[in-house]
Amino acid sequence: MWTGEQTLTPVHRAPVTASDQPQHLANGFSESVLLTSAEGAQWAEQRLVVQSLKQAAAQQKRLDQHLQQAEQDLAALNQRGRGRPRRDAAQTRAAVDDLLTRHAVAGLLTIEIQIETQTTRTRAYLARPARDVTTVNVTVRAARDTGAYQKRVRGLG
Repeated sequence: MWTGEQTLTPVHRAPVTASDQPQHLANGFSESVLLTSAEGAQWAEQRLVVQSLKQAAAQQKRLDQHLQQAEQDLAALNQRGRGRPRRDAAQTRAAVDDLLTRHAVAGLLTIEIQIETQTTRTRAYLARPARDVTTVNVTVRAARDTGAYQKRVRGLG
């Protein structure tokens, strides 16, 4: 269908009165397939492939909601403070993969994980010697992959 092999036929709802306009409901095509049973009987079957415009719009709206919620949850992984766990790179990658799977948006977001390491020197105090303290900060950034999004939306309905 997307390669141009089949031509799409619009499906319209018939007007009820003479003044009504036909309502465009869907697009589709049909193809004939020759099938054979285990006993050798053959028959032709006509298959209809239809894309509902209303269902496609509803699915796209739901997909957009999933993407927005996934982006919010990914941004929440960057928050620091009381009661929030500090994750290393492997734990962050696992949390990101879990979020993408849970929201069913794997492949629709491009994920970038940045790791910043900062070492500070702590001075000596009483019996404690001076030491170096290393802090690792992991940041997640997400961007929408418009090509993958358009491909997914095209198949809806």
